[in-house]
Amino acid sequence: MKIGVSNNIKGFIVMLLICFDLEGPISPQDNAYEVMKLIENGDIIFETISRFDDYLTMKKKRNYEPGDTLKLIVPFLLYHEISEDDILKVSNKASIVKGAKEVISNLKRKNNIVAIISTSYEQHATNIARKLDVDIVYSTRLNLKDLRKKFTDRDKKYVKELEERIVNGDYDYDMLENYFFRKIRVGKYGVKVVGGSRKTRAVKELAEKYKIDYARVVVIGDSITDYKMLKFIKNKGLSIAFNANEYALPHAKIGVSSDNLYDVAKIIDIYDKKGIEGVIDFVSSQPFEKYQIIDMNSLEDILKIHYKYRKLLRGEAAKLG
Repeated sequence: MKIGVSNNIKGFIVMLLICFDLEGPISPQDNAYEVMKLIENGDIIFETISRFDDYLTMKKKRNYEPGDTLKLIVPFLLYHEISEDDILKVSNKASIVKGAKEVISNLKRKNNIVAIISTSYEQHATNIARKLDVDIVYSTRLNLKDLRKKFTDRDKKYVKELEERIVNGDYDYDMLENYFFRKIRVGKYGVKVVGGSRKTRAVKELAEKYKIDYARVVVIGDSITDYKMLKFIKNKGLSIAFNANEYALPHAKIGVSSDNLYDVAKIIDIYDKKGIEGVIDFVSSQPFEKYQIIDMNSLEDILKIHYKYRKLLRGEAAKLG
């Protein structure tokens, strides 16, 4: 799960532990979605599985975590002979959210610990982290070369059947559940997606490693894979929903709807100096279009604003859970 934890922070006074989700807050691209587009009708397949992922998450399926979409699409990647190089090539086309490089650089310069906690495959997450000089990355390990040894002719048969049924719209969620967990048996590939409680676990592990109180932890997320992490920190430290969807937004303390990370950096800076009371005072005096205190009574209005910026920034990926 964990990739490359830097040890060069020792000897400094740690100010904050700041944990960014990758896809959304740092880069607009959904890498797995774009990788699936290398396959004919791959966009239809991925969108269907993404909705199925939301369904399983809300259903609270045992041992299932939000973001396990990246586990469910593995048989399709194997069937169509997608490689790690393909994932990296798609990653290299990804843009970076305006201000991300400068904001992260400034945060690190102040001796804060900056980490990326991402559901993305490691090929993408480490590639983007490298460009931003972030050396603490949690992401989903994927070795397709090794997994091909487990991909049988029987699996090929079922994947072909399932693909045809999805593309033709001839499916329901019970049928998908039967294919993925009984026929194809996706669990045998051992892919542990960093989403849901696994993101929370990463935050806890980093806080413990660097002996940081949760009151000094900031998390930034935008989707269903982040909601448990946001919820965990909400009343302990600072949880920020950045252009979030309906799954993530209710679990954050502060909403930021923007096309850049400079607006997030302002909140982090105020939190560092004045705590949550200072943040609430600041947000209360700012335009509702940009900053919000997450209040269930106005959640619908806040969500409309977030979706406006989410679509602006993320394009097609905005519709994914």
